[in-house]
Amino acid sequence: MDPADSLQRAVAPGIDRDAHRAIARVDPDDLDALGVVPGGPVWIEGERRALARAMPTRMQDRGAGLVQMGETLQRNARASPGDAATVRRAEIGRASCRERV
Repeated sequence: MDPADSLQRAVAPGIDRDAHRAIARVDPDDLDALGVVPGGPVWIEGERRALARAMPTRMQDRGAGLVQMGETLQRNARASPGDAATVRRAEIGRASCRERV
């Protein structure tokens, strides 16, 4: 099965231990649909786009169609609780450390 390009999810407040860590909690089925592994990079798109690490939601929050993120990530993406946000797999290249001669 090909991964989905993006998913629309409702924004929900993040859990306290994720504050200021750029973590977006997404249902594990959604991570599979996007082709993202836990800890992998995702774009969260509200009015703006913000990069986050995708982690699975807690058991009690699964199946609700939510993306949970802390206040800093909400501000960066300009997405408030209750708003719709797009979750998209981020393609990040490898860093290179080559000296110029």
